[in-house]
Amino acid sequence: MSVSEILNDCRTAIPDCQLVAFIDLDASMVLSVSSVSKQRQERLDALSASASRLFSMPRVFLAGWLADNGNSSPQVAIVLSMAETTAYVRSETEPREVLCLCGSPNSPVDAMIKAARSVMSDIGASE
Repeated sequence: MSVSEILNDCRTAIPDCQLVAFIDLDASMVLSVSSVSKQRQERLDALSASASRLFSMPRVFLAGWLADNGNSSPQVAIVLSMAETTAYVRSETEPREVLCLCGSPNSPVDAMIKAARSVMSDIGASE
């Protein structure tokens, strides 16, 4: 299955999911996207820039977000707004790859994270 097909399956499986983007942090760009509607390049650039900022924050700002193992780096970042819920999930095997899922404010965050982890595993297996 191609990366595009994997992202499409993920987007359609999550209620109210509008967009799924596969991001490369090193290049700071969206490599592949599945979206309900056509997305402007500025929107995709903003998502990759947000992912880069969120996963490069100094540890002092992330102290409350880290797992019990203080040596681990963050694997998930959730951004909530009145208009949208955005989940960023870092690959466990390729830390420079992130999946971004954007949904409605009522999107199920747990389902988004679970789906993103599954997708990252599927993408890793397809490469």
